Amino acid sequence: MLKKVDLKCFPLILLPLLSLATFHPMMALKLYTHNNYTLYTTLQNNGLIGLRISKSYCEILHLSVLPPSQQKGIASQMIYQIINLNPSIEFIIAETDLEAVTFYEKFGFKSIKLPAKYPDTTRFLCIYHV
Repeated sequence: MLKKVDLKCFPLILLPLLSLATFHPMMALKLYTHNNYTLYTTLQNNGLIGLRISKSYCEILHLSVLPPSQQKGIASQMIYQIINLNPSIEFIIAETDLEAVTFYEKFGFKSIKLPAKYPDTTRFLCIYHV
């Protein structure tokens, strides 16, 4: 089960989770102060997912699980909840790296290799049609 994070009283316990998903957690946190950007955490605060939601699509911006809680299905549960989040969402997208692309593919996301943005890094756009 996911709960929406109240950014007015952002719990510092979530900062390590956001740090796992980005090199710039404080900059990322500012994103979620804008409309259509939402940050969710698990009830146990061991998983975090950040989204940009529009009328027809949802973009996964950040996804992380604390290392002691990894390989226990927490990220999978978060993805399933996002897939069923809003009936008007037609597709879900996520940009990811080679390490995580198979995670998205197991849910039925189709992956497209993106042109190189960064040296020595392969990026993918993953798309799921709801």
